[in-house]
Amino acid sequence: MYKTEEERLAALRASRNNSGKREWYCNVCNNGKNYNIRGRTNHLKSQKHQMNLIIQSEKKTIQEKSFVNNLIFF
Repeated sequence: MYKTEEERLAALRASRNNSGKREWYCNVCNNGKNYNIRGRTNHLKSQKHQMNLIIQSEKKTIQEKSFVNNLIFF
């Protein structure tokens, strides 16, 4: 496949460098920003992400309560 050992090592280094360039989208923060896969763990531990989790869970509980209340009255 490769003619020399140097070509094989160069291809291996190139594949390692590109593995972290994949992008992912945070559905919780929903800020329209794609993050590199390498920064995913840092983002998930960040204070901004944790606050967005709390806000999102509060919105869900409020929506569930209003849904149940609407069922009772109708």
